Amino acid sequence: LFKLDNAVGLGNMLTNTVRRGDLPRLIRQVSANVSVMTAGTPPPNPADLLSSPRMRLLLPRLANGYGIVVIDAPPIAGLSDASILGRVADATLLVVSANHVTRKAARTALRRIRTAGANVLGVAFTKVSARKPVYRHVYKYLSRDAYGYGGKMALAEAAASSPARSGQHLGHPAWRVRQDV
Repeated sequence: LFKLDNAVGLGNMLTNTVRRGDLPRLIRQVSANVSVMTAGTPPPNPADLLSSPRMRLLLPRLANGYGIVVIDAPPIAGLSDASILGRVADATLLVVSANHVTRKAARTALRRIRTAGANVLGVAFTKVSARKPVYRHVYKYLSRDAYGYGGKMALAEAAASSPARSGQHLGHPAWRVRQDV
């Protein structure tokens, strides 16, 4: 997306393999309001590094220095990176390629990341064709807290598990990194 080299990044910072001269290359400003830290050199143990105390110290510092911290993780299937990162972030947005991921695979991914302890705010569909309908179900709005497909009704999970209903409060904007981990 930004066409940045991946020679130095998060992996190097977590493994302490960053030379002093490379520090300015760790976080690069790509536009007026966007800075990027790439993954860096792939370490032999990425899951261990992502769940390390060093990572848990780094994220709140980044959150304090930047308005919003967005962590892009690899697909959930087969890797633990997204599940680990979902636990240390305030919120998770599951991104699903509409034309490449089956409903069953999407449900499995959602279940897996929730089981890992991620606060899933929702799902974003990508690669959706405006000319070809993704779903062949009738969508009906039934009430404020419910929706229906083809006459079947289900409570909206987001409404049922919202912080306002459960008495919980995140304490931070949803997109900020958790600072209580």
